[in-house]
Amino acid sequence: MTLALLLGRYLHPDWSRDYASAWNAIDAFRVGENVAPLLAELRELLAREPGEEAACEIMRDSGYWPPGDGYTCVGWLHALDQHLRA
Repeated sequence: MTLALLLGRYLHPDWSRDYASAWNAIDAFRVGENVAPLLAELRELLAREPGEEAACEIMRDSGYWPPGDGYTCVGWLHALDQHLRA
C-alpha cells in the first residue's frame, strides 16, 4: 500500500501546485517517507509483469497520469523503481 501512499499523498490531484514535476514530488516522498516498503512493493508488482491496462488502473485514481509525461504506465513504474534506487 505504499504506492497508494505515494499516489495519494504526493501525486494527488493538485500535486502540480506543490511540486515543479512529478519527480520532485517523488523526491519529497523519498525525504519524508521510508522508501524500502515501496521498493519491495514495486519489485513484487513488476515481477508479476502487469500489462499496460493493469498498470494504468493503479494510476487511475491518482492525480498523476504517466502518458502525459511520455511514459506508458508500466514504463513509469519501472522508471519510478529506478529513480528510487538511484
